[in-house]
Amino acid sequence: MNEIRVGILHSLSGTMASSEAPLVDAALFAIDEINKHGGLQGKKLIGIVEDGCSDDTIFKLKAEKLIEKDGIHVLSGCWTSSSRKVVQKIIQNNNVFLLYPVQYEGLEENPNTLYSGSCLNQQITPAIEWCLKHGYKNFYLVGSDYVFPRTANTLIGSILLDHGANILGEHYMPLGDTDFSDVAKSIKSIRPDFVINTINGSSNRGFFTHYNKLRIEFPVMSFSIAEHDLGNLSIQRAAHYLCWSYFQNLDYKENQRFLRNFGKYMKIKPISSDPMVMTYSQIHLWSKAVKEAGSLDIENIRAHLHGKRLNSPAGLIEVMPNNHIAKNAFIGKQVSKNTFQVVWKSPKHIKPEPWLGIEEMSLPSKNIIMTALNKFPDLINLSKELSIYRDNLEKLVDKRTAEVKENDFQLRIINSLLNLFMKANSEKEYMDSAVKIFSGLSSCHYLGIRKLDKFGNIPYISSAGFSKQFLKSESGINTRERHCICKHVITDKLKPHDNANSISCKSFEPTDLLKFFEVITEDEKAKFKKDCICSRFATIIIVPLRYKKEVLGAIHLADEREGILSSRVIKFIESLAPIIGEAMHRFKIEKEIMVTLKNTIKTLATVVEIKDPYTAGHQQRVSKLSVAIAKKLGLSIKDIDTIKNASLIHDIGKINIPQSILVKPGKISNIEFSIIKAHPQHSYDMICKIEFDSNVAEIVLVMECSFPTRVTSIHPESHGGNPR
Repeated sequence: MNEIRVGILHSLSGTMASSEAPLVDAALFAIDEINKHGGLQGKKLIGIVEDGCSDDTIFKLKAEKLIEKDGIHVLSGCWTSSSRKVVQKIIQNNNVFLLYPVQYEGLEENPNTLYSGSCLNQQITPAIEWCLKHGYKNFYLVGSDYVFPRTANTLIGSILLDHGANILGEHYMPLGDTDFSDVAKSIKSIRPDFVINTINGSSNRGFFTHYNKLRIEFPVMSFSIAEHDLGNLSIQRAAHYLCWSYFQNLDYKENQRFLRNFGKYMKIKPISSDPMVMTYSQIHLWSKAVKEAGSLDIENIRAHLHGKRLNSPAGLIEVMPNNHIAKNAFIGKQVSKNTFQVVWKSPKHIKPEPWLGIEEMSLPSKNIIMTALNKFPDLINLSKELSIYRDNLEKLVDKRTAEVKENDFQLRIINSLLNLFMKANSEKEYMDSAVKIFSGLSSCHYLGIRKLDKFGNIPYISSAGFSKQFLKSESGINTRERHCICKHVITDKLKPHDNANSISCKSFEPTDLLKFFEVITEDEKAKFKKDCICSRFATIIIVPLRYKKEVLGAIHLADEREGILSSRVIKFIESLAPIIGEAMHRFKIEKEIMVTLKNTIKTLATVVEIKDPYTAGHQQRVSKLSVAIAKKLGLSIKDIDTIKNASLIHDIGKINIPQSILVKPGKISNIEFSIIKAHPQHSYDMICKIEFDSNVAEIVLVMECSFPTRVTSIHPESHGGNPR
């Protein structure tokens, strides 16, 4: 092959297109420059562009296509953290290098990724400290609802708390939403000193539109909108600031050369930005490493990248051993539609700290802490997904309720399923209750709910009426091996003879099951289990249970009587199936969250014990004592589990306390003592960012602040005592 293929994967359509599309031009320009200087290893670079469509699933598919079909050697792309994470799985499996040009939340260090965007300490921290230095104390946080804004705002909250500042409001909107009328009203009513904006993509237009409409005058600091993103956007009555490692009007020779040549390449006067310059620079850095390595071997390239410097349009930048880039930070104030005047520059390069400085600590527990921190964005994301699923369920129930409003009986059924969803403690409890509801609704003698597991088995997780022999026989069905009507419905692959008996949502409904088996061939009959025939079912209904487009299982109704179910009842059951599907998915997500949560709690508890050896074992002892008391009081298993979790991490706020203070021998100073006393509030604020299924944060705060006589002996710092 006489060419080197560079994949370029960004959103050219959808809500992120306005942010990402210009990065494609910057990448192609860098490739063009390299080719004009002879290419690499005597070969021409070819840029292969794909559209991620602002959809993580599409990003995954396009990354697979670029690697497996197009044979790319390196991939430049992504903007959102969620798209980066799905692409990283693909590049890791195929040992391809990802060049990622956008600021992000940190808390990771993928060996196959070059992070040219800023870490939190290179953008968020200097910007917030600048605000505080200028006397701003009361803040309002607004962002898009995904990992980066939520993680960034967690850090912002800690910084503000340490400086005695306040968060007066915090609001997140789904990517792509543009109706910020309620957010703007809230900001105008609360009257903060400063608004912190981590909104992404086209949603920024909606935010600025409503901000201007209400003539709001509070200044805004934006972190996820770049100069090329602004277009005609501006704030009419308030100051607007950005914090990036590059602004177009930087007075560097390399920047002037870049703008001049980029303009010639694009044949228009360009508007440049930090993400565009980092896209351009990261390809040149990779190119220099390939030249020095003398090959496209990823291990050699990685070794030659570390320590690599580039005189970029943003100034001198350097790749650090953690695959992140050391560079300057700038704060710019908007003076016209696309022009920002630099009002602050970092006095020197800011080294990237993706682990919030933990990586610089000489602790034996450093790897444990970094492992715990790595899980934090995932936990936030899972919590957000669960919240979205609950919101979707409520919307779905509202929609269904409106459709059947005239029928009180149907309304009661829907409300029963909704109440079950909110109150059921387990999937088994929910499905058993659902089976009772459907039995009463259908009058069928036999009814069950089947669930598809990851091995292809479709056992009944709840049933009524079926014999033990029937259930035992049916438990052996596997969608990959056995043939039956349930398999065809659950795998969403109805056969031609099935379709003759299928209805609106691909449910199976033969009017006479015995006649159905008479019309198929002997070979086809041999493929089917005979249990339904042997049981003499004359009526059988199989309704798929879906979450979105994925089939998760089926409702199986059967009876010896023919025509027992009317079409109206069948349609109503079909309309309820999505609710059961939502519930199945909810229990799956909750199970994943609880596994992640328990592992994270164990790790975080260990981190605190390691960081503060003076109180090692304290959280474990508090947990055992609290659980024993809870059991003695006769509390429920769920409440006991909540108390256990709260006890295990009630001191997590000590992570924010410098270890030099926690392990200081001898007496601590009054200032150090005041810092230690803040750890209960730190614990509460950190836990509030995670959506537990219970009031764990409140329990932690109560543990630290109630019963002062007894607690003082354990945590004297919480009540004015001196621990030393």
